[in-house]
Amino acid sequence: MERVSVMDWKKQWYSRGIELASNDETTNWYSKKRIEIISTPDVKEKIIAESKLGIESLINKIGLDIEIVHNDAPEQVLELIKKASFDEFISVDIGGMGKKRDSLFFEELLSSLQALDDPCAQFIITNRHLAKEPKKYYERTPGIACFGYAILGLGNTTYGESGYNPNRKKMSYLAMHETAHLLGFNTHHSLTPELKGFGRYFMEKLRKEECVLERTPHTSYACQKLQIALTSLWQGLQEQSGINFF
Repeated sequence: MERVSVMDWKKQWYSRGIELASNDETTNWYSKKRIEIISTPDVKEKIIAESKLGIESLINKIGLDIEIVHNDAPEQVLELIKKASFDEFISVDIGGMGKKRDSLFFEELLSSLQALDDPCAQFIITNRHLAKEPKKYYERTPGIACFGYAILGLGNTTYGESGYNPNRKKMSYLAMHETAHLLGFNTHHSLTPELKGFGRYFMEKLRKEECVLERTPHTSYACQKLQIALTSLWQGLQEQSGINFF
C-alpha cells in the first residue's frame, strides 16, 4: 500500500486550500465564516440538534472560528427542493397497491443551491430520500456534500442498505461526515494513501474505532489523518485569502 509522509500530507492539503481560495468558480462562503443549517418543516427538532452537534464537533476539533446557525428553509430553497423532487412507488403489497415515497435528485438540488450564490455555507436537512436515479437503490446515499454545501436526506436513514436510524446518535456521525466534505475534504479514507503512524490501520486498530470519514460512518472519531488534512487546508485558505480562521 502506498504511504506518504506527514509533511507531504500537510503540503497536499495546504495546496488544496490555496487552490480553493484562488478558484474564481468556487463560492467564497468562507469569507462569512458561517455555516447555515437549513431544515424543511417536517424535520424534527431533535434531529436538527443532533446534526448540529456533529457539525460543531468537527469544527471544534479543527479549531475553526466558524459560526453555526439554524434557520427554517426559506421559500426559495423549498421551491428548489420541490423542483428537484419526484414521487416513487415501491413495495407493492398483496392487494397490488404501491407505497409512495418522496425522493429527491440530489445532484439537481446541489446545482441549484450553488447557483444561488449564498454568502454562507448551506447544510440542508430534509426528510426526503436522496437519489441519483429512480430505481437505482444501490446509488442511494444518506448525504452528499462538496465545498460549502451539504444535503442530508433522512429518508435514506430509515431503511435500505445503509440501515441508519434517525432516532439514534448516528445522525451526528452523518452530519460530521458531511461537514468534513463541506470543509473541503473531498475523498474518503478508503480512497487515499495511508500515513505512517497516522493511518486508520494504526490509530483506529488501537482505538477499535474507524474514522468518521470512512464511506459509512459508525463513529464520531475524527482521526489524526483527517484533522491534519483539514487544518492544513484551512491554513492554506487563510494564507491565500488573508482571512483568519483559527
